[in-house]
Amino acid sequence: MRIYDNETLKTRIKRRKTVGKIVASCLWILLAFIIVCVCIAFCQRVVMKEKYVSLFGFSSFAVVSGSMQPSIDVNDVIVVRQTSESDLAVDDIIAFFDADGNIITHRIVGITPNDGKTFYTTKGDNNTANDSEPIPYENVIGKYSFGFPGGAYFIAAITSPFGMILIILAVVLIGLTIILKINRKSARHSIREKYKKQSVDKEKKTNE
Repeated sequence: MRIYDNETLKTRIKRRKTVGKIVASCLWILLAFIIVCVCIAFCQRVVMKEKYVSLFGFSSFAVVSGSMQPSIDVNDVIVVRQTSESDLAVDDIIAFFDADGNIITHRIVGITPNDGKTFYTTKGDNNTANDSEPIPYENVIGKYSFGFPGGAYFIAAITSPFGMILIILAVVLIGLTIILKINRKSARHSIREKYKKQSVDKEKKTNE
Protein backbone atom coordinates (compact mmCIF):
# COMPACT_ATOMS: atom_id res chain seq x y z
CA MET A 1 0.00 0.00 0.00
CA ARG A 2 1.35 3.38 -1.00
CA ILE A 3 1.72 5.74 1.97
CA TYR A 4 1.48 9.53 1.69
CA ASP A 5 2.55 12.21 4.10
CA ASN A 6 -0.02 14.46 5.71
CA GLU A 7 0.34 17.35 3.28
CA THR A 8 0.02 15.08 0.25
CA LEU A 9 -3.05 13.44 1.74
CA LYS A 10 -4.69 16.79 2.40
CA THR A 11 -3.94 17.93 -1.14
CA ARG A 12 -5.36 14.74 -2.67
CA ILE A 13 -8.52 14.88 -0.54
CA LYS A 14 -9.05 18.55 -1.37
CA ARG A 15 -8.52 17.89 -5.07
CA ARG A 16 -11.00 14.99 -5.08
CA LYS A 17 -13.62 17.07 -3.28
CA THR A 18 -13.13 19.95 -5.74
CA VAL A 19 -13.52 17.66 -8.76
CA GLY A 20 -16.61 16.09 -7.22
CA LYS A 21 -18.18 19.50 -6.62
CA ILE A 22 -17.44 20.62 -10.18
CA VAL A 23 -18.94 17.45 -11.68
CA ALA A 24 -22.00 17.69 -9.44
CA SER A 25 -22.48 21.37 -10.35
CA CYS A 26 -22.25 20.59 -14.09
CA LEU A 27 -24.80 17.81 -13.71
CA TRP A 28 -27.18 20.11 -11.84
CA ILE A 29 -26.81 22.78 -14.54
CA LEU A 30 -27.46 20.22 -17.30
CA LEU A 31 -30.42 18.82 -15.39
CA ALA A 32 -31.88 22.30 -14.86
CA PHE A 33 -31.41 23.14 -18.56
CA ILE A 34 -33.24 19.99 -19.69
CA ILE A 35 -36.07 20.57 -17.23
CA VAL A 36 -36.43 24.20 -18.39
CA CYS A 37 -36.58 23.07 -22.04
CA VAL A 38 -39.22 20.45 -21.28
CA CYS A 39 -41.26 22.92 -19.21
CA ILE A 40 -41.14 25.50 -22.02
CA ALA A 41 -42.29 22.88 -24.51
CA PHE A 42 -45.04 21.74 -22.13
CA CYS A 43 -46.31 25.31 -21.64
CA GLN A 44 -46.29 26.03 -25.37
CA ARG A 45 -48.18 22.87 -26.31
CA VAL A 46 -50.54 22.41 -23.36
CA VAL A 47 -51.02 25.82 -21.75
CA MET A 48 -50.68 28.19 -24.70
CA LYS A 49 -52.11 25.66 -27.22
CA GLU A 50 -49.41 26.48 -29.77
CA LYS A 51 -49.33 24.38 -32.93
CA TYR A 52 -45.62 23.76 -32.57
CA VAL A 53 -42.83 24.00 -30.01
CA SER A 54 -40.00 26.50 -30.47
CA LEU A 55 -36.85 26.19 -28.37
CA PHE A 56 -34.08 28.74 -28.91
CA GLY A 57 -35.28 29.35 -32.45
CA PHE A 58 -35.50 25.67 -33.43
CA SER A 59 -38.68 23.66 -34.05
CA SER A 60 -39.26 20.05 -35.08
CA PHE A 61 -42.06 18.54 -37.15
CA ALA A 62 -43.12 15.05 -38.12
CA VAL A 63 -43.66 14.59 -41.87
CA VAL A 64 -47.06 13.08 -42.66
CA SER A 65 -47.12 13.19 -46.47
CA GLY A 66 -44.85 12.16 -49.31
CA SER A 67 -44.88 15.51 -51.10
CA MET A 68 -41.15 16.04 -50.45
CA GLN A 69 -39.95 12.58 -51.41
CA PRO A 70 -37.24 11.53 -52.06
CA SER A 71 -35.61 14.39 -50.13
CA ILE A 72 -37.83 13.89 -47.06
CA ASP A 73 -39.87 10.75 -46.40
CA VAL A 74 -43.10 10.14 -44.54
CA ASN A 75 -42.54 9.75 -40.75
CA ASP A 76 -39.22 11.59 -40.90
CA VAL A 77 -38.69 14.33 -38.34
CA ILE A 78 -37.28 17.61 -39.58
CA VAL A 79 -35.74 20.42 -37.57
CA VAL A 80 -36.14 23.97 -38.83
CA ARG A 81 -34.45 27.15 -37.64
CA GLN A 82 -35.99 30.61 -37.51
CA THR A 83 -34.24 32.71 -40.11
CA SER A 84 -34.27 36.23 -41.44
CA GLU A 85 -35.97 37.18 -44.68
CA SER A 86 -32.65 37.94 -46.33
CA ASP A 87 -31.38 34.43 -45.50
CA LEU A 88 -34.05 32.68 -47.58
CA ALA A 89 -33.32 31.80 -51.19
CA VAL A 90 -34.66 29.70 -54.03
CA ASP A 91 -34.13 25.96 -53.42
CA ASP A 92 -34.32 26.33 -49.62
CA ILE A 93 -36.72 23.97 -47.84
CA ILE A 94 -38.97 25.80 -45.38
CA ALA A 95 -41.79 25.03 -42.98
CA PHE A 96 -44.68 27.48 -43.16
CA PHE A 97 -48.37 28.05 -42.51
CA ASP A 98 -50.57 27.80 -45.59
CA ALA A 99 -53.75 29.84 -46.08
CA ASP A 100 -55.76 27.30 -44.03
CA GLY A 101 -53.33 27.38 -41.10
CA ASN A 102 -51.78 24.00 -41.85
CA ILE A 103 -48.04 23.53 -41.39
CA ILE A 104 -46.39 22.59 -44.69
CA THR A 105 -42.78 21.79 -45.53
CA HIS A 106 -41.93 22.49 -49.17
CA ARG A 107 -39.13 23.94 -51.26
CA ILE A 108 -38.91 27.56 -52.38
CA VAL A 109 -39.05 27.75 -56.19
CA GLY A 110 -39.61 31.47 -56.57
CA ILE A 111 -39.38 34.74 -54.62
CA THR A 112 -41.54 37.73 -55.53
CA PRO A 113 -41.60 41.18 -53.86
CA ASN A 114 -45.06 42.72 -53.79
CA ASP A 115 -46.24 45.92 -52.10
CA GLY A 116 -43.26 46.05 -49.77
CA LYS A 117 -43.58 42.39 -48.78
CA THR A 118 -41.78 39.27 -49.93
CA PHE A 119 -43.80 36.29 -51.13
CA TYR A 120 -42.46 32.78 -51.67
CA THR A 121 -43.69 30.34 -54.27
CA THR A 122 -43.28 26.82 -52.96
CA LYS A 123 -43.54 23.29 -54.32
CA GLY A 124 -43.19 19.77 -53.03
CA ASP A 125 -40.37 17.87 -54.71
CA ASN A 126 -42.78 15.02 -55.46
CA ASN A 127 -45.58 17.30 -56.71
CA THR A 128 -46.13 18.15 -60.36
CA ALA A 129 -47.34 21.72 -59.74
CA ASN A 130 -46.48 24.63 -57.49
CA ASP A 131 -48.53 25.27 -54.35
CA SER A 132 -51.70 27.21 -55.10
CA GLU A 133 -50.78 30.44 -53.29
CA PRO A 134 -47.47 32.22 -52.61
CA ILE A 135 -46.86 32.74 -48.90
CA PRO A 136 -45.66 35.92 -47.16
CA TYR A 137 -42.56 35.92 -44.96
CA GLU A 138 -44.61 36.20 -41.76
CA ASN A 139 -46.04 32.73 -42.49
CA VAL A 140 -42.59 31.16 -42.56
CA ILE A 141 -41.77 29.14 -39.43
CA GLY A 142 -38.20 28.29 -40.29
CA LYS A 143 -35.63 26.97 -42.71
CA TYR A 144 -34.78 23.27 -42.87
CA SER A 145 -31.63 22.42 -40.92
CA PHE A 146 -31.53 18.62 -40.63
CA GLY A 147 -33.76 15.59 -40.26
CA PHE A 148 -34.16 12.26 -38.47
CA PRO A 149 -35.37 9.43 -40.71
CA GLY A 150 -38.32 7.62 -39.15
CA GLY A 151 -38.27 9.74 -36.00
CA ALA A 152 -41.96 10.72 -36.05
CA TYR A 153 -43.12 8.12 -33.54
CA PHE A 154 -40.45 9.09 -31.02
CA ILE A 155 -41.19 12.81 -31.31
CA ALA A 156 -44.93 12.21 -31.01
CA ALA A 157 -44.36 10.28 -27.80
CA ILE A 158 -42.03 12.75 -26.06
CA THR A 159 -43.98 15.86 -27.06
CA SER A 160 -47.27 14.57 -25.66
CA PRO A 161 -48.20 15.91 -22.19
CA PHE A 162 -47.76 12.46 -20.65
CA GLY A 163 -44.44 12.00 -22.41
CA MET A 164 -43.13 15.35 -21.17
CA ILE A 165 -44.05 14.50 -17.58
CA LEU A 166 -42.24 11.16 -17.88
CA ILE A 167 -39.17 12.90 -19.29
CA ILE A 168 -39.06 15.36 -16.40
CA LEU A 169 -39.35 12.54 -13.85
CA ALA A 170 -36.74 10.43 -15.65
CA VAL A 171 -34.26 13.30 -15.87
CA VAL A 172 -34.71 14.16 -12.19
CA LEU A 173 -34.26 10.53 -11.11
CA ILE A 174 -31.19 10.02 -13.31
CA GLY A 175 -29.64 13.27 -12.12
CA LEU A 176 -30.22 12.45 -8.45
CA THR A 177 -28.85 8.93 -8.93
CA ILE A 178 -25.65 10.23 -10.53
CA ILE A 179 -25.15 12.89 -7.88
CA LEU A 180 -25.75 10.44 -5.01
CA LYS A 181 -23.31 8.00 -6.60
CA ILE A 182 -20.65 10.71 -6.84
CA ASN A 183 -21.24 11.72 -3.23
CA ARG A 184 -20.99 8.11 -2.03
CA LYS A 185 -17.80 7.57 -3.98
CA SER A 186 -16.33 10.77 -2.55
CA ALA A 187 -17.32 9.73 0.97
CA ARG A 188 -15.72 6.28 0.56
CA HIS A 189 -12.57 7.86 -0.77
CA SER A 190 -12.44 10.27 2.17
CA ILE A 191 -12.73 7.35 4.60
CA ARG A 192 -9.92 5.48 2.86
CA GLU A 193 -7.72 8.55 2.93
CA LYS A 194 -8.54 9.01 6.62
CA TYR A 195 -7.40 5.46 7.39
CA LYS A 196 -4.24 6.03 5.39
CA LYS A 197 -3.56 9.19 7.36
CA GLN A 198 -4.08 7.30 10.62
CA SER A 199 -1.64 4.64 9.42
CA VAL A 200 0.94 7.32 8.65
CA ASP A 201 0.48 8.91 12.08
CA LYS A 202 0.70 5.52 13.78
CA GLU A 203 3.86 4.64 11.89
CA LYS A 204 5.44 7.98 12.81
CA LYS A 205 4.65 7.44 16.48
CA THR A 206 6.14 3.96 16.29
CA ASN A 207 9.34 5.29 14.74
CA GLU A 208 9.60 7.93 17.43
